[in-house]
Amino acid sequence: MQITFSPQRRDDMLSASVDGNILTLNDEVIDLTSVTAEDPRDFEGSDWIVGQATRVDGELHVTLILPVGPEASEAQRFPLPVSVSAGAVPLPV
Repeated sequence: MQITFSPQRRDDMLSASVDGNILTLNDEVIDLTSVTAEDPRDFEGSDWIVGQATRVDGELHVTLILPVGPEASEAQRFPLPVSVSAGAVPLPV
């Protein structure tokens, strides 16, 4: 899963993990199995997913809100995308 971050000034925390097509954000489990290149999925009601989840060349692409504090590091303000197939999503610090 290719994950892009969209920094946002927030005081809450994000914990994210991936297991194949399953994305867990804090305690919310999101099954992205049905997302295809022809049928992206919109997440307007999500607190953490920005826009649509899409599939490009078989790989899921998702943009997550990255909560940052008032003293955010450069890595948090300008985060690089990460690719994760299983395990915890490394969040910029």
